[in-house]
Amino acid sequence: MTQRNLLYTQIYDYLRQLIEENKNEPDFRLPSENELASRFKASRISAKHALDLLLEEGLIYRQQGRGTFIAPLARTVAVSLRSPENQQNFLSSGNTVAVIVPFLHTSFMCDLIAGIRETLESRNLECYIMVTDNDKKKEALCLQTAQVYCCGIILFPIAFTQYSEEMLQLTVNHFPLVQVDRYLHGLPLSYVGCDQEAATRRGVEMLYQQGHRRISFIGHLAQHSTSVSDRCHGFDKATLAFDPGYPASFKLSIPPDAPDLEQRLDAHIREMNPTAIISTSRSYARALMRYLRRNNLDNEITLMLYDNEFTLGEPYLSPRPYIIDQQPKNVGAAAANLLYRLAFENGKTERICLPADIFQL
Repeated sequence: MTQRNLLYTQIYDYLRQLIEENKNEPDFRLPSENELASRFKASRISAKHALDLLLEEGLIYRQQGRGTFIAPLARTVAVSLRSPENQQNFLSSGNTVAVIVPFLHTSFMCDLIAGIRETLESRNLECYIMVTDNDKKKEALCLQTAQVYCCGIILFPIAFTQYSEEMLQLTVNHFPLVQVDRYLHGLPLSYVGCDQEAATRRGVEMLYQQGHRRISFIGHLAQHSTSVSDRCHGFDKATLAFDPGYPASFKLSIPPDAPDLEQRLDAHIREMNPTAIISTSRSYARALMRYLRRNNLDNEITLMLYDNEFTLGEPYLSPRPYIIDQQPKNVGAAAANLLYRLAFENGKTERICLPADIFQL
């Protein structure tokens, strides 16, 4: 690890600690880039890198002329699984719905939870948030706890997994449970999410109507989650409908944390020479925008991105990308309403796929 990377990591960890300690303080201002650089004897580039990461994660926001502040997302209530006695006291009311999610640090998740919370509160139900950190054991513990103390569960399943023993038990017991965004194969459980396949097909069709004939699809491996595999299927169906011989090589599947991400993006774009790219906003957008800007391809390649997570950071491109907006707040509201029907109105298992919106920023 270089000294520069080490300083950036130290600054990032210091800011995360400040956010954790002051997340309930309204309008808490964080140190500026100059103040951080001076404190850590680092360059402003290292300080800016740390702040940009927190901005991308949705934990801070900036106001022109005022400074950098802790974002409302950082104040979202998250339950610690290390205090079961506190859990039991909180959950003893019997009108609590567990909302189990893998992380909190994106605006997508913030909007999803807002939709769930507002809808539950309108029905006089409490919202109890549990965070699994994409860990299978934590998810199992959350499900076990929620089944004992809650009247229902809204679950955002972790990636890379099929159903667990806990999920099977919930199904056998007909416990009110709704999956959101990702669904698990093999179990007859209710699900609410954006229609990923239809949204991707619509995005490809829009690009074709604009004259694009070389469209790349860049994202996670299909086995990452059902939402990703549905996007891949949508891309395949749309491109093959326009051109039955469309080559599979126009899809690049790569982990977003791959150390050679930018090199592989460069190799793919040079080989395929696409005029448009569809990709995931939060994981890949910044690397793609840096690449296009550095190679003066801003006006040569059109970007279409899922959600607008990247707008939490500084804009890189002109013209602005197209956005496939999954409208997570609507997904959250629909999941909460479905959970209510299952728990209190003898509702039946449903699969609800909501439409996305596509627009240019």
